[in-house]
Amino acid sequence: MNTPPSILSTGSLAEAIDIIRVDIDRGVIVLDENDHVLGILTEGDIIRAMRRGILKETLVGQIMTGHVRVTTSILSSRELAREFAESGTLLIPVVDSERRLVDVQRAREAVSTLLDHGPNA
Repeated sequence: MNTPPSILSTGSLAEAIDIIRVDIDRGVIVLDENDHVLGILTEGDIIRAMRRGILKETLVGQIMTGHVRVTTSILSSRELAREFAESGTLLIPVVDSERRLVDVQRAREAVSTLLDHGPNA
């Protein structure tokens, strides 16, 4: 199981930046207080927000991308690569039946697996 980089929607932009700084995923999954996935906040979202004058004290829930693709099962590397290519997202949250975060699938892992094992991985 992967440890998902996550933050509560009530966390600040500054807190999200600190998480992203130490994580190589270039984004965090935004959760409510019950670990339900609400969205994703990426480096790109942060850059766009700061260009608009958004302050570091702003709540993550105010600037996150709310429409995020989730899955309830682990996708193959091939399926992941296709999904990442079509959507441009770097992270796909894996959720349970109540949309609570249980895992995350990363674009970099899918690409690495395909490079190591070929297109049938």
